[in-house]
Amino acid sequence: MKIFAYVSSYRQKDSECLLLTKKIIDNINEEIDEKNEIVIKTASSFTISECIGCLHCFHTGYCGIKDDMECLKKELESSDLIIIASPVFAHNVTGNLKNIIDRLTYWVHLMHLKGKLGINIVVSSSNGNSFVSNYLSKIMEYLGISVLAKISITYDIMSKEAINSVIDVESKNLISKIRKKTYEITQQQEEYFSTQKWVIQNHPKNSFERKYWEEKGYLNKKNYREVFDQYFVLKNKGIYAINLRNNVSQ
Repeated sequence: MKIFAYVSSYRQKDSECLLLTKKIIDNINEEIDEKNEIVIKTASSFTISECIGCLHCFHTGYCGIKDDMECLKKELESSDLIIIASPVFAHNVTGNLKNIIDRLTYWVHLMHLKGKLGINIVVSSSNGNSFVSNYLSKIMEYLGISVLAKISITYDIMSKEAINSVIDVESKNLISKIRKKTYEITQQQEEYFSTQKWVIQNHPKNSFERKYWEEKGYLNKKNYREVFDQYFVLKNKGIYAINLRNNVSQ
């Protein structure tokens, strides 16, 4: 299983968000009996430019901006469990993470990360966590990810014992879900899939998004759970995503 974590903090060793993410990953890695590949990146790892709103990606599936975005996208596409962690900035994600989300908006239309599992981690001094956690969950679900956990820590309010308890409980729940091969497709995801399916069906047949949905078989599915199940495959305790019917790689 490949675990990829993006921590949208520049503080490196002083980042509570990075430390918390590492603890969660360490707990999963210790308990899941398999050879896991772990990749952790921070805001300093990539140079990501702002989206300029040219819509080129929506029409062609390709972004013409030359930066590290392609490297980040390859990490996301090749991962089985994706962790997105962010400090709270003015009741929102950090600016660098918002740039990334803006640049991935066309993937939202495609639900391109179908079949993958996810965790979001939100850290603040005192407040704003629920806004950010709900926003991240929505974006991750619209990307096609099944969100296993929403982990929230407020460092100035919670004691060290309370923080350690949250980490322990959340880690055990995550490990249990991975072992039992359980995941959730939310009503929000199903409603989004249904809406997008209707929109895409009314796109011209030669449009990029219509071709993508047809190639991946989305238009033949009754609901998003069918799509997710098609791409979510467990083998020898490892997690990886493939297209069972059409053998179309991600």
